Amino acid sequence: MASNDGPKFHWEKLTPMPTKRVYSSPVECDGILYVVGGCDSVGAPVDTLESYDPKKNKWKRLANMPTCRAAPAVVATEGVIIAIGGVGNDQVPVNAVEKYDTKTKSWTPLKPLAEKVMGVSALLYGNKIIVIGGMKADTNPSEKVTVLDIKEDVWQELPSMPTPRYATAAYLKGKKIYVLGGRHGKKPTTAFEMLDLGAPVEERKWQKLAEIPRKRVFPCYAESETHFFSLGGLHENPQTRDPGDRFSDAMESYDIEKDKWTIHTPMICKRGDFSAAYLGGRVIAAVGMGNQGNALSQVESFDLETNTWEKLEPSPVPQCSCSSLVFQNRLYIIGGLSNKGPCNFVEALAMKK
Repeated sequence: MASNDGPKFHWEKLTPMPTKRVYSSPVECDGILYVVGGCDSVGAPVDTLESYDPKKNKWKRLANMPTCRAAPAVVATEGVIIAIGGVGNDQVPVNAVEKYDTKTKSWTPLKPLAEKVMGVSALLYGNKIIVIGGMKADTNPSEKVTVLDIKEDVWQELPSMPTPRYATAAYLKGKKIYVLGGRHGKKPTTAFEMLDLGAPVEERKWQKLAEIPRKRVFPCYAESETHFFSLGGLHENPQTRDPGDRFSDAMESYDIEKDKWTIHTPMICKRGDFSAAYLGGRVIAAVGMGNQGNALSQVESFDLETNTWEKLEPSPVPQCSCSSLVFQNRLYIIGGLSNKGPCNFVEALAMKK
């Protein structure tokens, strides 16, 4: 366990969201937190949009999305929020792309995706949105990478990924797109690939990087300026394992400069469906689901330099399957499932001054 020389963290319990929901999508726009879509207590997708003002600790219910959906990909730029794809009614993916203007407080439909997909990843690149992978209506994974010019409302294609997949973690470093993990059909994949948008168009080609060392279902990912991190998740074949060992305590880091993965000291707590982030020079693993099937309140931080974990103050409320976002130097944990079902709790892990 780590020493007490690192940054100190504490939890701030905030005003709950107006709506209880799980699988919502948070995004920051002009200093305000917006939470888009999700599922209600019976698993039906919702069209809810709510905003949180951290200065006032106050939520507002805003105009509903035209399309009900859970887990859309969401990006924000220049006073607009764009919701892309997601899970619609009867667990069927949607191809809707819709824009919310924070000034006019209204939604506008944009040109839809070429096909219905859920589990897409989206990145903002200038005034363009890059949409990566996804699971199609026939449940097959997609290798497609497309680009939407927000102002022109026109879609274009980029080179397809070598590995079709959905539910990836995607990051933009300068002009390079990095795509980690995800699922290929019903199986998790350790694929890790990069596309350099700075290369001439005719020379753009996905590069396969060193694969993630260990295969798990839905691990969490985080990034620093120099590293990517892969944490926890569900073991690949949980039905063949001891019931008390379904979730992983894996901790792995990828050095971007060296193209090398390192396996580190395991997490203190095995967990899945949790939240992870890089905050204050530490990797944070917060809440989630434990091997007993219960929501967790345990929180821990990892110091890459010392290869050690430290227990932090527990979350005020046990939660799993939460939405999360680093916003104004805090890790926000939003909604998800408590041990009593879908919830509207909101907490923020902040560094002590």
